Amino acid sequence: MDREKIATVGALKKTLRDLGYYQFQVNDLIAGVTGTPDLSRCTPAQLDEVIAALEEQVAFALQCLNPDKPS
Repeated sequence: MDREKIATVGALKKTLRDLGYYQFQVNDLIAGVTGTPDLSRCTPAQLDEVIAALEEQVAFALQCLNPDKPS
């Protein structure tokens, strides 16, 4: 298990929760990518996909909160 990637996912999960997402919504995003919300069952490649998906969701949420700013 890649601790650095797990830490990155954890930070992104916290950011999404701070932006107003519920834990179940974040877990659903992860499960949509990997088939499970359990990060310990993910391969390093899956963790990369999770990170990309969560970063995209953070960018989307920030754009929704600040619609006048260019993305």
